[in-house]
Amino acid sequence: MCHSLKEVTKFQSYYARENWRDIVRTMIADGAELKDPQIPVLVDYLTQTFPKNFPDGEGKNILETACSECHAAGAVRRFDGYYTRDNWQDLVRTMIANGASLTDDQATVLVDYLTAVFPAPKPVTAKSP
Repeated sequence: MCHSLKEVTKFQSYYARENWRDIVRTMIADGAELKDPQIPVLVDYLTQTFPKNFPDGEGKNILETACSECHAAGAVRRFDGYYTRDNWQDLVRTMIANGASLTDDQATVLVDYLTAVFPAPKPVTAKSP
């Protein structure tokens, strides 16, 4: 209603879930009419349809090598915006227990990376009329 889809599609590979949440919050503040149950659906759609590229770094290399032995590296995106540092730590420990080839140092780097790239959730609500 307010702008063309080009204003959304031009951000392919640019924004992570938290960025999309902030954009949705801004659009709501600017008058977009979304109901509370629609917000996470829209944020999920934007995040999955226009995913952010993983930033470079040692953690990216670990993600793309050790994790990809069993999973597509991009599968980690489903946890974007849902996991805290403790959740990432638990997940990495579980993967190691299930056979992931990671040293303790690599696990620490990976958890730091995942926590930074996929920040913990912040509440999102629509303005009441």
